[in-house]
Amino acid sequence: ACGEVADTVKKVNEDAEIDVTGAELKYKYFNVNGSFYYYEKSNGTLGFLKWIGYTNSCGPTNDIAITEIDGKPFVEICSRAFDKCKSYDESLIIPRGKSITITIGSEVKSIGSYAFRGLYEDCIGGVLYTSDTYFRVKFEKESKLETIGTYAFESARLQGDIILGKNITSIGAYAFGLSTWISDSYLIWIEKASKSGVSLGSYWNGKRTAYWGTEWHYEGDTPTLNA
Repeated sequence: ACGEVADTVKKVNEDAEIDVTGAELKYKYFNVNGSFYYYEKSNGTLGFLKWIGYTNSCGPTNDIAITEIDGKPFVEICSRAFDKCKSYDESLIIPRGKSITITIGSEVKSIGSYAFRGLYEDCIGGVLYTSDTYFRVKFEKESKLETIGTYAFESARLQGDIILGKNITSIGAYAFGLSTWISDSYLIWIEKASKSGVSLGSYWNGKRTAYWGTEWHYEGDTPTLNA
């Protein structure tokens, strides 16, 4: 998990608490959608450190997948990964009605506190998300996700249901509780049989109804409540 900060990483994001002992800091450039810092551990797994953006933007303007690079999987998304990012100017406005999907890979085991805090409908680091811009967070099937930090999706403007896997052990306070959902009908589905043994912080799901594994099943790829 993200722990003690290494000197080489402080220069990238002094707010994050990241343990990269023995890790190599790297930089990934996307010629369309932006760039970010990540690190590779000695075992060949990756950590998503900090979204940087693209030219005059900060937050993502197109779909992004935090899954793998060159066959090496991401296993953690660090605290404030999309928070307090910097841009070159303040001129980019996301087109109205823009849908941006963020796919989180099946090997990701932890999401840090405030990780996706930056995905909201205000001007952040040069990106002005209009009131009908939204983000769809998609977890790959067979997700190994175990922990979600406090305020992980604070203020994130979300659309669509959230489906969490069978390995969840901890969801921090207000993880989804302060997200700006664009419809009251969206739900949180957890494949884990029940909340027994799961550490759930206060108001973790906010006003979203959450269903545990014994309460629902899949019809195709669609979660459906049991009769």
